[in-house]
Amino acid sequence: MSSSADVPASPYPAAGNPVPMRVQSAWIQRRTDAPASTAARLCLPRMTFDMATAEDSFQPCWAYVKVVGVDFGALSSPSTQDDWISGSAALEGTFDGTTFVVTGQSSAPAPQRPDVSVIAPDEVPTCAPPAGGWPKVTSKMLDQFGAVQTLVRKDKRFGGVRVSHPDIEGNWDPVAIGMQYQVLEIGYVGADEDGVRQAVEKVYDGPYCLQRAEQSMAEMRAQRKQLESGGYDMSAMTLQSVGEGVDGGTPVLSFTVDYRTEAFDRMLEDLGDPPVRIEAYLEYVD
Repeated sequence: MSSSADVPASPYPAAGNPVPMRVQSAWIQRRTDAPASTAARLCLPRMTFDMATAEDSFQPCWAYVKVVGVDFGALSSPSTQDDWISGSAALEGTFDGTTFVVTGQSSAPAPQRPDVSVIAPDEVPTCAPPAGGWPKVTSKMLDQFGAVQTLVRKDKRFGGVRVSHPDIEGNWDPVAIGMQYQVLEIGYVGADEDGVRQAVEKVYDGPYCLQRAEQSMAEMRAQRKQLESGGYDMSAMTLQSVGEGVDGGTPVLSFTVDYRTEAFDRMLEDLGDPPVRIEAYLEYVD
């Protein structure tokens, strides 16, 4: 593993040091009364979850960075609404962490909603309900959840815990967010499944199931600490989740970043190839 002195101070572009980047499908906006020389908006999309409606949605312009050099006459699917000109394009250029300067532009459809759900990975139990369905949650189960969290955090045999709220048959149910049903899915490492069950049942009387995990919580916390202490500006990235749950039985460091650079990839390599899932919008050009 490299020391922080061996790598750049930040994995992100800095002012005065732009790097070549591209985006395969960008949604771009500019006010109709703005001069052509004015910087426009290069939108950064995001999947979001609305607790009020219990639905996830795709926000095509959740945030944005400045972009200059766009040919608005060559945008795909152009439209004008509420004093804004909008359209899509594929772009190549340079990015300094604040402004994307276009050096190449071609037609491209607008960014599409990804074929994933914000709800499913976190709310649908991966274990089947017992005969008769899941029991309703009790106040005692809720009180004991803190003890389970402490156990998972301190015992190196554990690889994460998440709470699912299914209906009685195990399907995701928006009403169940009100805690009618609660199932703990607990990740564990090693071969001592019986010992893990005994440890859980000493502190928790409610329904749970075990899932195999490749890493313990302790290992994931060490990896996150390495990312944060290696001289990198972690505030520049969006952390969607960082190893606090069980992802299909495997806890992972999971990042959603608006832009990804070569230095960022080197930062991940410093961790010794852990299971990392990353999604990025702006990609560096080799």
